Amino acid sequence: MLALAIVIIGGLTIVAADVLGFLDVSDGRAASLVGLLAIGVWIGPGFLARYRSNGSAAVMHLAIWLAIATVLAVLFLWQEPILAFLGQS
Repeated sequence: MLALAIVIIGGLTIVAADVLGFLDVSDGRAASLVGLLAIGVWIGPGFLARYRSNGSAAVMHLAIWLAIATVLAVLFLWQEPILAFLGQS
């Protein structure tokens, strides 16, 4: 519920800032920041509660998820060269 409230308040703030002219939202960075903040508020407390007494497991699992996200980002960014290398371009 809190994450939804953050998205709604953030969206209204972005619209007001764009209308009043003190924030440029043409590139979408501000909107993505609101979404990332909402995801952090939604996932963060559960992550911290689960690994309250086991910091090494938290770091290990966080590293695994970051590695997965990095691999997916690299595959997305390099999809054309990879497909050309595989002969499917």
